[in-house]
Amino acid sequence: MIRVLLSSLILFLPAGWSALPAHGQEPPPPPTTVAEDLDRALDLLHQAEQDEDNRARYLAEANDLVAAVQQREPNNVKADFYLARVLVLAGRSKDALRSVERYAKTRQGANDWEAFKILADLQVQGTYWTLARGNYQKAAELNPREPDLYLGMATCSLQLGKFEDALKQLETAVNMGTQNPKIYDAYAQVLLRDNQVDRALGAAESAVKLAQGDVKNRAGSMRALQELDARYATLEATLTLAVRKHPQTLRLWQRGLEIIDERLELNGRVATQRKLAFVNQGIQATQPNVPIELYLKKAQLSIEARRREDAESALDEADKIDPTNPLAKQLRDSLPAATGEPAPRAGQ
Repeated sequence: MIRVLLSSLILFLPAGWSALPAHGQEPPPPPTTVAEDLDRALDLLHQAEQDEDNRARYLAEANDLVAAVQQREPNNVKADFYLARVLVLAGRSKDALRSVERYAKTRQGANDWEAFKILADLQVQGTYWTLARGNYQKAAELNPREPDLYLGMATCSLQLGKFEDALKQLETAVNMGTQNPKIYDAYAQVLLRDNQVDRALGAAESAVKLAQGDVKNRAGSMRALQELDARYATLEATLTLAVRKHPQTLRLWQRGLEIIDERLELNGRVATQRKLAFVNQGIQATQPNVPIELYLKKAQLSIEARRREDAESALDEADKIDPTNPLAKQLRDSLPAATGEPAPRAGQ
């Protein structure tokens, strides 16, 4: 009798109610709102921007959420915009451009700085430098504390021949304490063009340090390693100009050798030959007052490369500077073993 009454009662429950779950089963999660779905989609889009290795998965999840919102609210302009962002990250920029332009003209989009940034990013891809710079500026008016907007402006300014503007825009981004290595890298390159070699070297070192942090945080990411190698390329070029400007500064030559080591270790290649070429450049640049450290380094590298004559020549020059140098004696004693020759017998 009780079962009959319960089954009859269920028929008269209001819409939206359901029977209790069977014993041991979890109740279904409550339905999400449109705002919650869009917030979750936005989080996934940000994750897709940061994590290229898992980008496809994040984009698929974001796309499903946006599609569900569009089914519930076909005229939701923010859902259209998020779909455009999915297309951008999926490499379908042309399909996304019109949607982003349409969204930026709405009342909601006119106050959304990310809409103008994405629109500018798309215009940069099409080399519409003036339009892109204008949209980066609009985005910066809405969010003046976003460093990447000033990087975008600087990129456009350089293309438009406005060098001073680019320098100021990058200085603004750097002064915000940005953690984006690309900003420091671009700043270093602009400073080099302005012949501010010492400041450029500091910016390039900061770019490498931040990129190294990205590699650590994104362990196994090939893209992060490629980005780090690109930052090293700028640092290497900057240091080459720095040693030309300050040829007697031994610290710069030592840092140059470290950079070669770090970069070639990153690429899994042997660094000896490149380091030898760099040391020879240092010896030529610092004549006639070559630091003994450069001759000793040349001897050490020549021994590693099994080039006995070069090693002996470098040690002879080191002896002229300091005939009692203990490292020079140690390297000379290691010559026979290092070059595969028999060591001298006792008494010889």
